[in-house]
Amino acid sequence: MHKLKFVLIGSMLALFVNLILVSPITIQAAELNDRSLAISNSAVSGTSIYNFTFTLPNNTSIGSIGFLFCTEPLAVEICITPTNIDVSHAMLISQSGETGFAITEQDANMILISRPPAGTHAEQVQYVFSNITNPSYPPQTFFVRISTYTSDDGTGSAVNYGAVATSTATGVYINTQVPPILDFCVGLVITGNCSTATGYFVQFGDFSTLRTASATSMMEVGTNAKSGIIITVNGTTMTSGNYIINNLTAQTPSTIGTSQFGLNLRANTNPIVGSDPIAGSTIPTAAYDVPNQYQFNSGDVVAYAPGPTNLTKLTVSYIVNISTSQTVGIYDSTLTYICTASF
Repeated sequence: MHKLKFVLIGSMLALFVNLILVSPITIQAAELNDRSLAISNSAVSGTSIYNFTFTLPNNTSIGSIGFLFCTEPLAVEICITPTNIDVSHAMLISQSGETGFAITEQDANMILISRPPAGTHAEQVQYVFSNITNPSYPPQTFFVRISTYTSDDGTGSAVNYGAVATSTATGVYINTQVPPILDFCVGLVITGNCSTATGYFVQFGDFSTLRTASATSMMEVGTNAKSGIIITVNGTTMTSGNYIINNLTAQTPSTIGTSQFGLNLRANTNPIVGSDPIAGSTIPTAAYDVPNQYQFNSGDVVAYAPGPTNLTKLTVSYIVNISTSQTVGIYDSTLTYICTASF
C-alpha cells in the first residue's frame, strides 16, 4: 500500500513539470515611434481625410501595413468597431518615406496596404487616406492600430506595432440673419443720421416778380437691398384755391417774371441754392441732376441707387417764380417722398 501511494505522487509531479516545459513564449513587435493621426473633419458621420505619420524603429523588411479601427488601442484586446465607421471606400492619396504601397484589402474598419517586401530604414513615414466616414453619433474617441508585416498580405507576426487616437465631436452651429434694412428720412435739416432730421415746413416768404424764391429740404437714405432703391416725389404744384403756379414739366432754367415751380437735387448758381449728394451711392435721376435746371411732375423718380448703398444725404432745391398776372393768395403744396427698396 505504501509503495502504490508513492508511485501516484511521483506521476503527478512528472505531469506538472511537463506542462511548464511546453508553455508558449510570446515575442512582442517593436514599437512604432512618433505616431500621430490628423483628420480633416471631426464631425460625427462626416467624410474626412486621415493623415498617419510614424517612425519605423529599425531596419527590417516590410511588405504590408495594416490599419485597424477599434474602440480600444491594445493589440491584446478584441477589436470592437467604432459605431458606423466606414473605411471600405478609402483611397490612399499620398505616401512618403517608405513608398510603393497600394490598398490590397479593406472593409468597414480595416485597411491593408501592400508592396513587394523590401528593406526599410529607421525613418518617418506618412500615409494619407481620403473618403473615410467618421463614426456616427454620439461623439467618441477611437483608435487605429497600426501593424507592419514582412509578408505582402498582412499574414504572420507583426514586425512593428503602435496605436494612435482621435475623436469625433459635435460641431458648434452658428446661425444668424441679416435682415432687410432701409433707412430713409426727410426733413428740413439732417445733421447726422436720420435721428437728427428736424422740420417739415418750407417757408418761401412773399413772392416777387423781381426775384426767384428758393428753399431746400433734405433726405437721407441707406439700404442693403440687392437691387437698390428708388425715391419718387408725389404731390401738386403750388396752389391757392383754384389758382396755380405752373409746374415745370421738363428741365427749365429759373426765369424771373414767369410763373414757375420746380426742383432739382444739385448745387445751383441760378439762384444760389442747394447742394450735391453727399456720400453713399444714391444719385439723382437725369431729369433732376442738372444744375440750374428744374422740373416737377408728380410721381417722378428723383433719385435712385442701383444696389446696396451706405447712407447718402440728398438736398432738394425748390424754386418759385411768378408773373405780374399771378393772382394774389396764399399758395401752398404738400410733397411726399416715397422710397421703395428692391430686396
